[in-house]
This record gives sequence, C-alpha cells and structure tokens, in this order.
Amino acid sequence: MLKYPKISVIIPVYNAEKYLPRCLESIINQTHENLEIICINDESKDNSLEILKEYASKDSRIIVHDQKNQGAPASRNRGMEIATGEYLHFVDADDWLNLTLYSDFASVLRGGLLDIFVFNAQFYYESAETIEPKYTFSIDVWDNWQDVNQLHTFDDCNNPFCSGLAIWNKIYRTDFLKIKKIQYQPYPPFEDFLFCLQAFMHAETIKITPETYYIYNQTNAGSLTKNYNRNVFNIFNVIEDLQTTIDDLHLRNAFKYAFFQYKYEQLTALFDKADWKYKKEYYERMLNTVFDGTLETLEPSICEKLKNFKLLSVMKSRDWLGYQLYLWLHFNLKIKDLKTHLFKG
Repeated sequence: MLKYPKISVIIPVYNAEKYLPRCLESIINQTHENLEIICINDESKDNSLEILKEYASKDSRIIVHDQKNQGAPASRNRGMEIATGEYLHFVDADDWLNLTLYSDFASVLRGGLLDIFVFNAQFYYESAETIEPKYTFSIDVWDNWQDVNQLHTFDDCNNPFCSGLAIWNKIYRTDFLKIKKIQYQPYPPFEDFLFCLQAFMHAETIKITPETYYIYNQTNAGSLTKNYNRNVFNIFNVIEDLQTTIDDLHLRNAFKYAFFQYKYEQLTALFDKADWKYKKEYYERMLNTVFDGTLETLEPSICEKLKNFKLLSVMKSRDWLGYQLYLWLHFNLKIKDLKTHLFKG
C-alpha cells in the first residue's frame, strides 16, 4: 500500500538529454514511492522526448505531456493543471535530488497539513565537477526557529523579500496554491520571485529545515552576470503584482520597509546588468518606481541602513550623467563601457 502523501513532481523539459536520466533516476529511486512524475516536454529539439518515453514505459508513475514550445512558466502551470497529488514539487531537468527528500518530508507532515515546506540546496559546478556548500538560504533569517517541526508564517522571516526565492527548494500543498490562485506569470527571468513571494505571503503554515535535499546544476556560472535584454523590464511587472498582493492581504504597513528595500535593491542591481541600449529607458522607469511616494513615509534613519543608500540622493536628482559617473567612480565600471555608452541618448 502506497504511503501518504501523494506528491506530484513537475519537471519542465527542454533540450535536457544530457542531464535528464540523472534527474529522473533521483526521483524514481526516492525512498518515498507515492509519486506522480509529470514531465512537460516543451518541444525539445534533442532526444529528451525519447528519453522520457523510455522511462515512462518502465515506470507507470511517469506522465509525459508533449506540447508546443511555451517556456518553463507555462510548462509548470500545465503541470499544476495535470497534478493529482496532495503536494507539488517543481524540479528542473538538469538538477537532481537527495533520495530521502520525499520520505523525510512525509515524516515532517505527520504533524498536520502544511502550505509550504522549505529545504536547502547546494550548487553543482559542472566545469569543476564539484558540489559547493553554497546554500539557498540561511536558517538565521527565520525568527524563533528551533527545529524542522516549528511552524512559521512569513512574518517570521526577517529578510522576507530577499531570501530563498528559488522555486525548487520548496514543496507546496496543491489545494493551497489552487485556492489562492497562485500560478506562474510570463515574467522571465523573474517569475520564480513572484511565485515564491505570493505563496509565502498567503501561507499560514510553513516548516523549514536547513538540510540540503536538492542539487542545483549551475552549468554556466557566467550566465548569472550576462546582460539582460528587454526582459529586464519584467521586474516592474513583478513589483506591481507584489504590491497588489500586499495590498489585498492588508500587509502594506507590515512590509513597507522590507518591500521598499526589495524594490530599491532589485532595481539598482538590475540597472547594472541591463543591456546598454535599454539603460536610459530602464533608468526612468526605475526612478518612477523607487520614488512613488513610499520613501517619504519611511524613517530616514532606517532607510540609511540600506545597501548603497547614497545612490538614492544621486537618483533623486534625476541626473542621468551624474548617476553614470557615480557608478563608475564607486563601483569600478570598465572605462571602455563608460566611453562607449555614457553619452548615448
């Protein structure tokens, strides 16, 4: 007899033939067997679909859904529509799991229903073939944490908008997501942030463990520092949707400092990564979002503790040239970038 709970594992698959067998093996060999493994093939051009069909022929728990290319957010939403498990876990096709993740989760669940279970992950660097202890989050950001059986809400997180916002280090209760109408929005590459934060803010029961159960395959570390194209503007959609959620839940006062910090630090960090041809437009939208009247309602002594707070005074002047010079002088921007792009627009 299969053990409670039934967990739907949702895997978006796109051109993952190199990593897919390792990922699937780490799931089908879990010590907890009551699984539904939903693989959404997003019109892969390699042999991913053939690999999925081969595994499905050997394991009846594997469901293969083949679709026209729509991207990972749409694939995850489709997986949620198909899912029949009491709980959901999103896994990327190039990552893999500790074999006891789901059985350990089932043990934690004996204390009652959970909206979200949060665990840690490590990073695998393919080029070096090493797993490094670069954990997704620190347990220290959760107040009053004693052990994995301690119940929390998002109010207990003292770094609520900046900690542990990956999608794959959490297991969600399916009905919780459906009742709260939490789905992926088409805001690449920031959709994980929005999904996680909306789920956290709605959740009434959260349990957390510092144990690492997920290995994230950082196949191309350099990709983290590449420039963003027009997709950088999706961050403004994320911020707008988060503000709507905060207001709907009457949390504006509770989160006003944390959310301002999130907006300010996210936007200024992304400015540096935005492609140069979009920087001027991004700069103007950043100013309108940061200076939306919220700052005037906050205590200056608290805001001064923000990272790079001095940038605010430069931004307030709305001086495009001055802002560029400030970044160059204080953050060692490359001289060739300054010469090439500073006076454009």
